[in-house]
Amino acid sequence: CAGSGKTWLLVSRMLRLLLAGAAPSELLAITFTRKAAQEMTDRLHEWLRVLALADDSTVRKFLLDREVAESEIDALLQRARGLLETVLTAQPGPTVTTFHGWFLDLLKRAPLEAGLPWGAPLLERTRQLQDEVRDRLLAKWAAEGSPRSGGVPAGVLLAGAGSPEGEALLALLAEIGEHNLRALLKHFIDARAEWWAYTDEAPDPVAHALEQLRPGLPPDLDSDPVAAFWADEVMAARVKRVGYALEKGSKTERERAADILLSPTLDAESAHASLMTRLMTAGARRKKQATKELEKALGTELDSYLRDLDTLETALETITAIQTDIRIWNLNRHGLLLGHALLAGYQEAKAQQGVIDFNDAEWLACRLLRSEEHAPGLALKLDARYRHLLLDEFQDTNPLQWQALSTWLHEARAADSEMTVFMVGDPKQAIYRFRRGEARVFTAAAAFLRAHFDAPLFSTDMTRRLAPAVVKAINPVFAGVDGFAAHSHAPENAARPGALRCLPVQVDKADAEAAEGLPHTGAPIHCAASGHVWSRMRNPLTTPLQEADDRAVHVEARQFAQVLRGEVLGRWGVADETGALRPVRPGDVMALVRKRTHLHLYERALEAEGIPFITSRRGGLLHALEARDVIALLETLLLPHADLKLAHTLKSPIFGCGDDDLLRVFAPGASGDTRGWERLIALAGQPDCAPALARGARLLARWRAHCGTLPVHDLLDRIYFEGDVEARYAAAAPAAMRPQVAANLRAFMQLALTQDAGRYPTLAGFIRELASLIDDADAAPGEGLAADGENAVRLLTIHGAKGLEAPVVWLLGGSDHPKGDSYAVLAPWPPEAPRPAHFSLFGRQEDRG
Repeated sequence: CAGSGKTWLLVSRMLRLLLAGAAPSELLAITFTRKAAQEMTDRLHEWLRVLALADDSTVRKFLLDREVAESEIDALLQRARGLLETVLTAQPGPTVTTFHGWFLDLLKRAPLEAGLPWGAPLLERTRQLQDEVRDRLLAKWAAEGSPRSGGVPAGVLLAGAGSPEGEALLALLAEIGEHNLRALLKHFIDARAEWWAYTDEAPDPVAHALEQLRPGLPPDLDSDPVAAFWADEVMAARVKRVGYALEKGSKTERERAADILLSPTLDAESAHASLMTRLMTAGARRKKQATKELEKALGTELDSYLRDLDTLETALETITAIQTDIRIWNLNRHGLLLGHALLAGYQEAKAQQGVIDFNDAEWLACRLLRSEEHAPGLALKLDARYRHLLLDEFQDTNPLQWQALSTWLHEARAADSEMTVFMVGDPKQAIYRFRRGEARVFTAAAAFLRAHFDAPLFSTDMTRRLAPAVVKAINPVFAGVDGFAAHSHAPENAARPGALRCLPVQVDKADAEAAEGLPHTGAPIHCAASGHVWSRMRNPLTTPLQEADDRAVHVEARQFAQVLRGEVLGRWGVADETGALRPVRPGDVMALVRKRTHLHLYERALEAEGIPFITSRRGGLLHALEARDVIALLETLLLPHADLKLAHTLKSPIFGCGDDDLLRVFAPGASGDTRGWERLIALAGQPDCAPALARGARLLARWRAHCGTLPVHDLLDRIYFEGDVEARYAAAAPAAMRPQVAANLRAFMQLALTQDAGRYPTLAGFIRELASLIDDADAAPGEGLAADGENAVRLLTIHGAKGLEAPVVWLLGGSDHPKGDSYAVLAPWPPEAPRPAHFSLFGRQEDRG
């Protein structure tokens, strides 16, 4: 379970293997993220330093904690102290990597005859390339599906003969709309590994998938059930009888009767729509089939009327079901065709650039390990290198990753290899389903290891992380959940203080007003639409209108910040390093949300209460004010005659110029017809020049002189130092925002090196890269995170907080229900199966748009 010491145990096993004589190069440890891999490496090196440098009593206790028999410690002391040197000088040393890192290494070991892209670099901006290929193909298919005719403007789609992709595009646009079509194609390309596995070796993948789908649908999908209904004279007669019967009922029933009796004179689709409206309610049967007035009027004919009505309702339900099946078929017939063509275009674009992505690495490595021709040789290479496999966080792996691993392990066991396997994980902690992680893989892997390696399974539900009070509160909540065993706390935590509190979020009238952020006006306002009298009104220039669904989130954010300020900070106690209690500080609090959608609301609430915070909004760095200031400064250095950028730069905290200063530089006629840059330089030489303008002119001219000579990172480093940037922003920002602002400034500096490996030959190239990042939401950098020692509340997603701990953890967003896309891919993949059991597209017609 969480806090039971899984990673501790895995690294301890690495040490025990080394103590037992295993060569460092024989260890392969695979985890889920690069961060986790680095943490494992750091912990291993830290413990090796303890063994090398600590006194004998410390080393003895260290080894006893890792279950080394006391009688063996004296004999192992000398070897334990030498392990640090052994590991650091080993060539190669222990391999601690991610699944994707291991897959890329496998591709490098493949024989040339396999024809794999050896050494191909990873594509870093996958979504950008996917969007480029999609937009190009959509334009191409639109032209093929609707050839232009004389006098028809470009961009206007016309029906006509064209390519299959063009006709499929027009059909889908008419059925589900452009937005849902783009969502569908995105989900298809995200599920490309499942598509490849499902259609592997099929000569025509689309035909193969449709052939598998076809048996679950009606035999005749080309028929028109509505036309068949009206062609049936018996059904048409029933429609008339029901209409005549309703004429004898209430006023409402007589109105329905008029439309029903008129329907046979309309075209089939209009007639069907009329019946669905007048005989059904929202596609379902009406609860009340006849009023008392109608029952009395019909008398003995009531039973006959109800039988006719029931028959018609059943027929209409059947038509609806058939129409749904036809829509399902057409959605898959057209969607799979376009998705497969888009995927082919994306693969071709990567091949032209000589790159691969993570899905390619997984798929190619798995196929390589399953190849009858190349797998034995590759298995021999792996067996010759690795003797001990260690797997961390295994609950987050996907079926394809397990296929690759299990194939290698099966070959190793068949060859009587002496490989050992050690796996840790917890299916209850599987949180990466959106990345194709499948918790059931853990169970399948455990069964495989028991069957082929005679591996024992150990489980523990004792957590060393949580206080007894928290454990006591958690167990009843999950008592009925399958696979959950009651947790227990570690004995050393028996006296550890702890508490759990639940705050209900109730949205009443006052809360609704407060959630909308309505500033007080003093005068009551009457709402004619509702009859309510409101005493406050929103200022549309300063406060955005909030959706009704968001009100609970607004209330929760406000309540979170107020309770934190009024009841928790400085009042609750947490244990320090010595075990003594001290008051809670902002840095002791970690607030977790399920998604980033409403993160800004919690930030705004904390800011209003003056509580310092740091956050990590994905893609939010380049939208932060301080990052936009630095971008404006760089653009000014590149294009000094861009007056708007120069004004932005001078007004920013970097220079802190006031309105009067800007008027001297930019006021019409202030200095003839010269641009702002020349005016600024000229003003700097005048004795009455404002200090802020003089400083701005001096520094900007100096930094501009280095634009063509310094790399972007070095130029930023000079700007930060000479401009005293961090100190100036610390002085200008509210206290609650200072940790986040400082973290964003450091993150922007780091961006010049980390994004695309810092491959920017010029400042112009860096600025172009920033512009493309702003447009690419998936690749845009997240806001910076302050150092661990920063005394500020940490606002993180549950995924981003994996592996982190805090004395006070606050779960937010319980009322924020996630909404998925209406059109997506269904591809269930049993962990023990070589491919998905099914692959199809699905959607909800009511969400079209």
